[in-house]
Amino acid sequence: MLKAPTSNRERPKVLHASLVTKVNNTKVLVMGPNLLEATNDYWRKLNALDVAYRRGEVTLEEVDARVKVLMAELGQARRATFRYFFDKIRRSWHEQQELLLGTALLGVCAYGWWVMS
Repeated sequence: MLKAPTSNRERPKVLHASLVTKVNNTKVLVMGPNLLEATNDYWRKLNALDVAYRRGEVTLEEVDARVKVLMAELGQARRATFRYFFDKIRRSWHEQQELLLGTALLGVCAYGWWVMS
């Protein structure tokens, strides 16, 4: 079990498993929920369930129940991804509001100058 770090020097070097994904057999740090990986996992589990149903290993009622669970898991991953995305936009807006407004104003002025000339 990891204990809470008391200073920045004591932070653990372990990354949460959902923040690391593989791309071309190389581990890549993902800075948020990985919706593509969750979708691929959903389809992989759904295909395995389909194969089990065709073999007669599970009944139709079990398939329906498992599909509902898989859809709920994927829905949770989608909500987490969208929440992360919008929270990041909101945080960027609050941190960089003056820069964004200044850049937009500069763009409007440049466009107006281009139209007038």
